[in-house]
Order: sequence, then C-alpha cells, then structure tokens
Amino acid sequence: ASPAYIVDCVRTAAGRRKGRLSKWHPADLGAAVIDGLVDRVGMSGSLVDDVIMGCVSQYGAQTANLCRTSVLASKKLPLEVPGVT
Repeated sequence: ASPAYIVDCVRTAAGRRKGRLSKWHPADLGAAVIDGLVDRVGMSGSLVDDVIMGCVSQYGAQTANLCRTSVLASKKLPLEVPGVT
C-alpha cells in the first residue's frame, strides 16, 4: 500500500438559506475551493491522486456525488482525478 499524504484542507464559508451563496451551484463552489487549494499549495493539479469532501446536508443539487462533480467543474484538476463525498 502506498502512503497517503494530506497536503492541505479548507472549508467553504457557512451559508444561509437564500443567502449570499444561494446563487452558487454546489459543484461550482466546491470547484472554487479545489482550485484555491491547488493555487495555495503551489502544486500542479496533475499531482492530485484523489479528492475527498464532506457535505453536511445532501439534498437538492447536493444529492449526487458532490465531490466528483466539483472535480469535473475544477479548472485545475484533470478529469481523471476521482472524488468522493
């Protein structure tokens, strides 16, 4: 088995119902977080092997695998990078 490395972590801002973040699609918000992390760490997205995200309330647009759709919406990660929520 290969060792796992956690390079960095971050969370999105806490939102409210019909608040400032309500116009953002959850996958786009997740993609912004992923892209921000890649920039902050200063590494190529091609070095990322896997992405794991949590989601407190999986309903509505968040019911699918939010992490995978966030990876697909990311501008920094290759499409082949897996993601699990």
